[in-house]
Amino acid sequence: MPEQNFELNDQTIQLAEKIGRHMPGGFFIYKAGGNEELLYANQATLNIFGCKDLEEFKALTGCEL
Repeated sequence: MPEQNFELNDQTIQLAEKIGRHMPGGFFIYKAGGNEELLYANQATLNIFGCKDLEEFKALTGCEL
């Protein structure tokens, strides 16, 4: 089977958010290269790092945008 690229867009981020709500562990999406960007982190990730929201997690990781 040929390798397929995963397009990261608003629709796939929304799908990741839905999946992330039901994951028992931490899950985040980070876009590397050029414009490094923290796109998503589920609540479990925020809890693990003691952050109240995504903005606090971005500040902790140095990915403030």
